[in-house]
Amino acid sequence: MRERHSLTLDERRPGFAEIQAAGALHPDSGAWLFFMREVVKLPPEMTPAVYQAIRLGKWRLALDPLAEIRSRALDAHRRAWTHRPFVRSAAR
Repeated sequence: MRERHSLTLDERRPGFAEIQAAGALHPDSGAWLFFMREVVKLPPEMTPAVYQAIRLGKWRLALDPLAEIRSRALDAHRRAWTHRPFVRSAAR
């Protein structure tokens, strides 16, 4: 008789297990570079934004956790680089 292996909903969603594993690691570890390049497919410069998105945990409820992580990380990165509170304008 064949043994059945049923996957839970969490295991079937793309990248769920990988995101969980990466969330348990420190972002300076070598595994994060692989995670950023091969799984999330974002440049290593965005590691802090991806790490923040994972820590916030909204991806756990998304149907596509990888897309959620990418979207939230890109938004956080964009906010960080477009809002510059201490820069004075050249024209007065």
